[in-house]
Amino acid sequence: MSSISRKDIQQFIPVVGDISTKNPLAHTITRGIINTANAAQMILAEAYINGLEVPGSIVRSLLDTFIPICFKPLSSLF
Repeated sequence: MSSISRKDIQQFIPVVGDISTKNPLAHTITRGIINTANAAQMILAEAYINGLEVPGSIVRSLLDTFIPICFKPLSSLF
């Protein structure tokens, strides 16, 4: 019985791990999620530029929550 490594499993899971090692379906799903995340960022940035006011405490709590998640397990989003 052969052992399955974490890297072998990650090639089938979208978003998690290195995007360059993904199988075609997981790669396509990961690219779709990246495009969606980028579109959401642009929508929020445009709303902010056009006058949306967000309290600093909310922005800080969102960044404190999502940045560690993005840099560790979801690094392929970058």
